[in-house]
Amino acid sequence: MSVKVFQPPEIGPGRAVIEVTPERGLDPTLLEFALETRQGRYLQTDDRVGSGWGSTPCWHRPVEATTSPTGIRFVVDTRITWALTASVTYQLKLQNHDGSAPVMERVAWPAIQMPASSALAVDDTLAASPDVPIAVIAPIPAPSPELPPPLIQPLRAPPEGIFEHAPPTVSVPKKQGVPWFQLAMIVGVLLLIGAGTVGVLWILHNQPPAVPLAQIPVQAPAVPGATGVEPARHFVQSNSDAARLKAEGDRYLAAGNRDAVQGALLLYTAAWDRGEPGGAVEVGKMWDPEGFNTNHSAFTKADADKAMLWYRRAADRNDPEGLFRLGHLLVSGQTSLPNAKEAGISALKRAADLGNEAARTELAHLKEAS
Repeated sequence: MSVKVFQPPEIGPGRAVIEVTPERGLDPTLLEFALETRQGRYLQTDDRVGSGWGSTPCWHRPVEATTSPTGIRFVVDTRITWALTASVTYQLKLQNHDGSAPVMERVAWPAIQMPASSALAVDDTLAASPDVPIAVIAPIPAPSPELPPPLIQPLRAPPEGIFEHAPPTVSVPKKQGVPWFQLAMIVGVLLLIGAGTVGVLWILHNQPPAVPLAQIPVQAPAVPGATGVEPARHFVQSNSDAARLKAEGDRYLAAGNRDAVQGALLLYTAAWDRGEPGGAVEVGKMWDPEGFNTNHSAFTKADADKAMLWYRRAADRNDPEGLFRLGHLLVSGQTSLPNAKEAGISALKRAADLGNEAARTELAHLKEAS
């Protein structure tokens, strides 16, 4: 098994692609990963970058995951990459969401291009990474220059009886020259100004000619209304609102062609990852044997257990439709879960309590049949 990390130009700074060969039974829609240091510390993240390292294993969802001709590849963003250090070897652990197909492999993290960050993000990253030494520089004490002699000499008391009628006079000392240390400072400043002027002239002389604006390539904007995997990927990168991602996925799914449905899967997964339970419901419907249609599914065949996993993700967020669909699927007996009917009735009751009419109707039918 091999792991390769690279950064294609089109995914932008701070993101990286991890490719695992072969895929060993990993499912792109269910993929989870964890990162561990040699000291047994696991990467912990939330909505911030580089949230920290801890002793508790923590599993993360990739931004997107797809199958490649040789295996499986997935994308990680700055929530992961800010905490990783170039040339440091980490333990990469992979599995499906249900714990199946576990894979463990070491990966040496390469140097990748990162976006400009705020000072807070940089500080958090340094503090979070156990492999980044933080140097402490002791302050250099300021030199104590010798004090120049006073410009006015202290007065001396005149001998008694000299000035009986006229007031004493004060003698003014002779004008002194500039102290040596002030002279040295002036010379140093002049040398610095001269060196800076020479440096600016050298840079201006060696600067390459400016490229005319007409020769700078401009990336073509996305075509409005387009559907497909590439437009969906651009939409995910430029939008963080979960509801908008879900609505865009609905538009893609309505198009009905194969590329649009694959794009809808990407949008629904991103919507769920950003907090929209409806995204998980839509992915579950793509797997659900009931009503399975290849024109509206990114998959070639139905799988009740995978549909159950996605419905459960929505149900875990107390989503009424997710609870109803989970309960309905479990009661149907199509999953491999033992005691599925009892668990299904429990999910239907929770959905009914949240106002789902379909769940109330199904509970009434089950009561009549018993």
